[in-house]
Amino acid sequence: MIEGDDWSVEHRFLMAVWEKCSGEAAGAKVEFGIAFVDTSIGNFYLGHFEDDRYRSRFSTLLTRYNPVEIISAKRSVSSDTIQVWNTSCPAALHEHVSPNADCWDSGKTLRLLAEGDYFKVNDELDWPEGIRPLLDDGSTLGLTAKEDCELAVRALGALVWYLKQCQLDQELLSRRCFQIYEPIDQDKPEETEKNPFGSHMVLDGMTLRNLDVLINSSLGTVHGSLLERLNRCSTAFGQRMMRHWLCAPLVKPEAINDRLDAVEHLRNDITIVDDISKILKTLPDLERLVNSQK
Repeated sequence: MIEGDDWSVEHRFLMAVWEKCSGEAAGAKVEFGIAFVDTSIGNFYLGHFEDDRYRSRFSTLLTRYNPVEIISAKRSVSSDTIQVWNTSCPAALHEHVSPNADCWDSGKTLRLLAEGDYFKVNDELDWPEGIRPLLDDGSTLGLTAKEDCELAVRALGALVWYLKQCQLDQELLSRRCFQIYEPIDQDKPEETEKNPFGSHMVLDGMTLRNLDVLINSSLGTVHGSLLERLNRCSTAFGQRMMRHWLCAPLVKPEAINDRLDAVEHLRNDITIVDDISKILKTLPDLERLVNSQK
């Protein structure tokens, strides 16, 4: 279960999943709505994306974020999807909830969020920036999800329901830290124009597992992984950033050279590294501390 006062270095993601599949044929369309929250710092991520029959994007999502618990409605996900999450994050707990009573539709989800005190500013509803892109601009009441965001809002409803059971809904939702999740291989117009290869390498879930980037595939733990080998960070937020860097390596030569120049500068004056490390080790978990004050 989720520990509300666990000041752990590691991310602790709680994820809700909603799947829509058009069939079992080779060209069948698979769609996912996902909502997950990092309970260690209170950041929410919401997304809707199409996937192939092998659930490649979903597998990469699970491998990168490694949720501690996954919520889904009973009989709402296919056996193929269950097999993917058993492979990608075998240690994760699974919470199967009632598709009617516990997993709200998008309308009920938005209505309950609007009626609560989570997003009220001076007694007026003010949706967080990360939720607004999911809302239908043509809705007079502003309580209707866009058609292509329906699954993401339904997943958010399941997540909010579960947080209410854990009595963490007010604490986490009122921080208003919401972001839109996009698969790392999804083209971004600004990146396509400047660089057809993007700014970061795309490592899918299978690659991350086969190369033991985050977890030793033989042991199922971080021991013996690339992350353990390279992680010499002095702060909790630095260790989280190191994990992110390993999952999305730079590809632009200029950015790589800038990072190498910075490393070389520090290696040439080891006293600076020692002094900075001593100072950093005295810092609290700033990332979590800042989010807790929102």
